[in-house]
Amino acid sequence: MKRDGFSDTRFLRCVRAGLALACASVLGITAHAQTENNPRLRQPGVLIIWGADGFGASANAPIVSDFVINSGTGATAATSGDADLIAGDVHTVVTGTLNATESGAGANNGVPFRVQNIPGGGFTTDFDGDGVLTAADGFGAFQLRAGSDINTRRAELQTSFYVASNVPFSIDATATPLGTTEADDFSRMRVRMRVTQSGDDGLAFGSAAQFPHTGGAAGGIRANFRRLSTMTTPFNVFSGNRRTARVRGTIAQQSVRFDLTYRYNSGDIDLSDGVVDAAAEVVYTAYIP
Repeated sequence: MKRDGFSDTRFLRCVRAGLALACASVLGITAHAQTENNPRLRQPGVLIIWGADGFGASANAPIVSDFVINSGTGATAATSGDADLIAGDVHTVVTGTLNATESGAGANNGVPFRVQNIPGGGFTTDFDGDGVLTAADGFGAFQLRAGSDINTRRAELQTSFYVASNVPFSIDATATPLGTTEADDFSRMRVRMRVTQSGDDGLAFGSAAQFPHTGGAAGGIRANFRRLSTMTTPFNVFSGNRRTARVRGTIAQQSVRFDLTYRYNSGDIDLSDGVVDAAAEVVYTAYIP
């Protein structure tokens, strides 16, 4: 028997076989079962910056305190729109060590002196290696002769921080005089930036890294003993043209070290100069243009 142009036997076979979609086709009915998906995976530009988590002996290092992802398109630190996923800031360490630097706002920090032209050879008064002269620096008696002298050899302090990246990045800096620092003293304070590709400061770094600029240690840098007084508004001190990560590796292995040399640029400081009290805060902001 036939009904409406299709066979009952054929219909029963479809039911027995459970082929609902096939039966629907036989019946002239179109079935729709749609699932839509639009997955996308993207690795953004990332900057990992590490050093100490504070100033002085109570600080810890190595600590990652900045984890920046490229979430904007601005060409300066102020307009970049990048997000730092870690609250707080990285503090510098004494170059060549993982010792946190002392705060320039502290009252007991001093520039180390060089005692020279003495029998047995000269020495620097920074015996604990923290980059400053404090009451913690102690040394033995020394003998004088006619040419014995003390100076600071341009009064230089050296500090560092570390960066790992999967993308080229830039750094802007802003300098602010602190305390009773006079304008003349502030204008005599200068900074030079350089990059060290690899080393071991208590934690080995850089074995899987490359300079973040093809120009090498000084490539892309605009701070070559630049006066801090010219950086009271944001100033671009570094523009890179490639990532630090050269091959696969750990964070430390893919990191380079940014070295900062601060110089009080009045020449050698002698005891006749009296007390010099000049301090500044320099804030470096790394971002992805």
